[in-house]
Amino acid sequence: MFGGNIVTAWYHPGRPFALISGDQPLVLDIEWWNIKECKVKYFNAGNCWQNAMRELLVDGGTIVIEQFEKKERARLTIAQQNAFRDAQERESHRKIDEEMRRLGF
Repeated sequence: MFGGNIVTAWYHPGRPFALISGDQPLVLDIEWWNIKECKVKYFNAGNCWQNAMRELLVDGGTIVIEQFEKKERARLTIAQQNAFRDAQERESHRKIDEEMRRLGF
């Protein structure tokens, strides 16, 4: 059998992952080769991290979708701003051309 899977989780509410050091509270450490050979190295029975994990599993997809949509809206907003600016420039040129024709140029 080749390879295996490992899941290690720390619970650090309110702190970015980059600031986490090795001495942070480990809450879950599991290794498995297949479903029959699962080794739980560490499991914290506390509810706080389990509730946070449950929320992440339930709402995680929604969070990712919201972040994607926010970036897409920003991208569209820039494109819309560019289109609006281009339309304003065309209108300005049209008015100048119209005024020049009226004045006989």
